[in-house]
Amino acid sequence: AEAGTVRRSLDLQKCMDVVTEVRVRLGEDFLFCLYYYFWYVCSWRSVWISGPVFFLVLLCAYHMYYMTLVWPGIIAGLLFLNSWENQRKNMTRGGWNAMITEDGFKRVAAWKKTGEMFIYLKRIVENDMDGSVSDVAKLRVLASKVARDGYPLVTLDELRKMLKKETGAITFDAKADSGFTAGDKVTVDQRQMATVLRVVSAEQLEVVYDEHLAVEDEKKLKVARMGVEKDETELDRSAEEKKMLLGTKKGIPVEVSRVRRRKIVQFYQSWLLPSAISNIIMDVMVQADTIQNSSLLPLIELLTDIVCWKRRKCISLAICSFCAILSALFVHVELTYEHEMNDEVTNHHGDGKDEVEETVAWLTISLLRNLDNIIYLGMVFACFVFPARWFVSVRSILKIAGRVGSMKRSAPQIWPFFREDAQLQSTFDLLMPQTEWSPFKEILGQASLPMPDFDKLKQQMAGLKGMAGFKLPDLTHPSNKPADKTDRPT
Repeated sequence: AEAGTVRRSLDLQKCMDVVTEVRVRLGEDFLFCLYYYFWYVCSWRSVWISGPVFFLVLLCAYHMYYMTLVWPGIIAGLLFLNSWENQRKNMTRGGWNAMITEDGFKRVAAWKKTGEMFIYLKRIVENDMDGSVSDVAKLRVLASKVARDGYPLVTLDELRKMLKKETGAITFDAKADSGFTAGDKVTVDQRQMATVLRVVSAEQLEVVYDEHLAVEDEKKLKVARMGVEKDETELDRSAEEKKMLLGTKKGIPVEVSRVRRRKIVQFYQSWLLPSAISNIIMDVMVQADTIQNSSLLPLIELLTDIVCWKRRKCISLAICSFCAILSALFVHVELTYEHEMNDEVTNHHGDGKDEVEETVAWLTISLLRNLDNIIYLGMVFACFVFPARWFVSVRSILKIAGRVGSMKRSAPQIWPFFREDAQLQSTFDLLMPQTEWSPFKEILGQASLPMPDFDKLKQQMAGLKGMAGFKLPDLTHPSNKPADKTDRPT
């Protein structure tokens, strides 16, 4: 390693897996879905969808506050449209994120774009056939020939055979056509990462998903250690250890047609990399791992379930209904406002029954007309007034005024030193029981009781917890004697 550079532990296979998972979940299943959805509407692939959206958006040019009427209705309509799975996939799947299946191939062809088909073929070569593209131009020519007028001219199996013949444009891995063996890194349904446990038959495998592997097993399954050079015998022994550990787990049966090989990093001598490059790779991995373990991906999955009407259909229905009702209310308010304006122009006055409704409509439309001014004023206030030093005192006064009614203090009852100690009080009751004054007064009147032994009482008090420094008042001190009549204040 270079002098002055700290080398950190590097697992290239884990880097590849983490980056791949973040790319699939964040890129293919979210960002590209939004891209294709927007482009589907803007490219007029469906006149029945793009036409109404275009008309409603164009209507906002007449009055900008019409956006509050239009967009809730557009959102409600598109969200309702998402409940049809076939239409939703047509709008959200393309060359970058379509599944490598017969259905996905047809959806890419429906875009009628050679660029989208080229990207899709490249994904098939790299993710499905364990190959790499060496001649981009030849693959682009092939992409222009496999579909026409929005329909594929060949099946997906025939397409794979055509790609196999393009040896001048594609380089395939040596294990591309070999069968699966125990310990192979694979993906199931092109989304879930797994490891092959055992081969049951030519049509079925048993796999264990990576999220089910224990952390300690993952440490034991590492083939190479950072900074330690291993020979071929040690690598073989690590592979045997890997198979032995996987053989002790229970697998999940999966059809071979659902399984694809995962990208494998076969460069085990990571210690040969310069420390600077190794640290850069580690920084990228840390960022990807942070995204993978954060709440961002679960939040995206939650939003996806809601928008696609998958598992939270009640929430989807509620949002759709709310947007539709909100748009209908705004339309009713606008019609009431326009009716009132027409009455004022024609000097026609109604019977007064709708006066409250007309007043509410006028206030609502006036607010919507000035909504952009209010937003702009709020932005100026947030940027130039709120952070200002001279505004600190005003902000403090507003904070105090806001807390007077809502956060009223309950002192001194909440002070710990103000509350009575139950344990200490019970001790006092044990030493000097509380009695009524009247019987005690009668006893004092009948007999003269001797004074208590203060020294003994002082010793008992010193034995109590927290009373070691307790002292009885000194009655012989001049300050504890009654003052003379001449010294008393008048």
